Amino acid sequence: MKRSVLIMLSSVLILLTACRAEPQELRNTFEADVTVSGGVTDYTAHISRSPGEVTVALTSPASVAGLGYTYSGGELTTSYGELSCVTSGVSLPLSSAPAVLCEALSRIGEAAYESSSDGADTYRLSLSAGSAVMTCADGLPVKITADFSPYTVTFTADDGDD
Repeated sequence: MKRSVLIMLSSVLILLTACRAEPQELRNTFEADVTVSGGVTDYTAHISRSPGEVTVALTSPASVAGLGYTYSGGELTTSYGELSCVTSGVSLPLSSAPAVLCEALSRIGEAAYESSSDGADTYRLSLSAGSAVMTCADGLPVKITADFSPYTVTFTADDGDD
């Protein structure tokens, strides 16, 4: 009887120690397709992130397809075709989806781990206009929401290799 109890306790301890206690390391370089919802219109975009740079290229709806944003070194470049405009900082409304996305992804290294559930890790980010929550799986963002913005950014595909 004592042996059975010891075996059972050992099994429970093994199961408990096998659970992931630490969040997975966030990847610094990746590409993904995203869907932005919560406003009047849903948008899709392709994003890429590397250390020091975030690029957002809107792909739909047709009225904004081709519009792009690159946030690098504290400057935001807004472009469409051959036209571009460079401004210091994020010059978009802080609650806009591109501003939230660019700032959140540029600050991925500052993300504060909060919890894990069902294989996903939750992080909190302090952005210029308030707080954002980023959910990640396998070190990659899955969803970003901000308490000051109506938009939800959902990552739909990963082409990352880091």
